[in-house]
Amino acid sequence: MKKITTIITLLAIMFSAAVSAENTDAMNADYVVSAGETILLDATTPDVVDYLWMHSNETSPVISINTENLTPGIYSYSVMVTNEFGCTSEATVSVKVTALENNENAFSSLVYPNPASGTINYDLISLPDNDYSVSLFSTSGDLVYSKEEYSSNSFSSGSLDLSSVQPGVYFVQFAGNDFQSVEKIIVQ
Repeated sequence: MKKITTIITLLAIMFSAAVSAENTDAMNADYVVSAGETILLDATTPDVVDYLWMHSNETSPVISINTENLTPGIYSYSVMVTNEFGCTSEATVSVKVTALENNENAFSSLVYPNPASGTINYDLISLPDNDYSVSLFSTSGDLVYSKEEYSSNSFSSGSLDLSSVQPGVYFVQFAGNDFQSVEKIIVQ
């Protein structure tokens, strides 16, 4: 299955809600993704102390949406942010999910065990022959760890030492010239 991640940044500027939209090829939607893609919604804003995602009641600045089980259509995601003075602002983005194309040779990734403590392993399947990076991000979008790798065949595996990483939720990103995938992990 094709694993692609679309990162969508929602901005609350001076507490006047604004949405960043770059992919506008769909009528009435800010972004277009194929079913099966992962969407990272990022509302990280300076001076914000609280985040609330309306559809899921999640309270982190960055959330991950897997569109694998969504039927094609337009979905709206809203976040309410609160600053240190109690002022609130809301931003909404709409995403059009299109039907998944059948591609048996598409890149896929697997991260295990999850939840993890100490070390996680990963398998990458249907890789093109090229350099790729493995990066670990916090839910606030901070880069925690990154390394460069090279694949000379269609399968690669490796591991990440998490012994110095604080417990919490993280995102592992695999990215190359022709592919990108993000997996959500929990470090115990």
